[in-house]
Amino acid sequence: MTYKNTLSSKRMLPLHGLAGAVFLVIAAAFVWRMPSNSKATDTTKDIVAVSPLHVTKIATLGAPDPTASYWKSATVAVVPLLPQTITKPTIEKSEIHSMEVQAVSDGTNIAWRLAWADPEADSAVDSGKFSDACAIQFPIGTNTNLMMGHGGEVEIFLWKAIWQRDVNLGFQDIRDLHPNAWTDLYWFSKGGLETNIKDAFADPRAKQWMIALTAGNPMSQMDRKQPCEECTAKGFGTIATQAQQSSQAVGVWAGGQWAVVFQRPLRTEDVSDYQFGLHASEFALAVWQGSAKQAGGRKQFSGWVPFELLNGNIK
Repeated sequence: MTYKNTLSSKRMLPLHGLAGAVFLVIAAAFVWRMPSNSKATDTTKDIVAVSPLHVTKIATLGAPDPTASYWKSATVAVVPLLPQTITKPTIEKSEIHSMEVQAVSDGTNIAWRLAWADPEADSAVDSGKFSDACAIQFPIGTNTNLMMGHGGEVEIFLWKAIWQRDVNLGFQDIRDLHPNAWTDLYWFSKGGLETNIKDAFADPRAKQWMIALTAGNPMSQMDRKQPCEECTAKGFGTIATQAQQSSQAVGVWAGGQWAVVFQRPLRTEDVSDYQFGLHASEFALAVWQGSAKQAGGRKQFSGWVPFELLNGNIK
């Protein structure tokens, strides 16, 4: 026997900076179901009444793995998405209409699995190309605004397909896409045309010409160890990379679907981190379709979705 349970929530969100008093009502319906092998777009099979999303207890969490067997027994939340039409740049319609979300914990660490349908993986760096990406957001404090924590604060776990490719295959250079590209002289760089940029600019004096890298811009890392970042935000345009990074992630594309796992200790010493298990809370999602040239504010997003860790999930 199957059951349906649709939860509707409406949140009034003030849009500051516009003339007059303007409000937006966001209505989001969340459908919950037990695990199945269906794609992220199939939201009608095996639906059961579960509210809020309970984090599934497992014995041990190893390295992040979107294909691990324990995901087969974890409850799935199918979360509908809306096009971001609130602040520029916007999109007119959603390219991705829903995501599947699961969460498991071994009492020390927690892992979140996000899955969505995507006919192709966008992870190459080039002019005019954009990366697939996804994010999950948690409120720091109570009654936090969905819109990047406006008036409060949120923590965000951000994953990008381009970073996953860097981790899997090494830093992508221009020559990886354009093997006949010509590089002019940079002082103190070494090697000829066959030398990749990471090796050519190993000398600290040469790195002076790589301004973003020299400034420590995390977007310019050549030796990325994780395809994700922990960020904080306090409103539109305020997202910033945290000084301390505690999360790991792995993303896998197969059969027209992305599956991305974020994993982190339940509790940390970082004051900027969301601390899991202190009370029932909520999360929100965002996803970017690279082939549709989505980046920044051009994205799909969800409303707040409630979740809860049971007492047995925390050591």
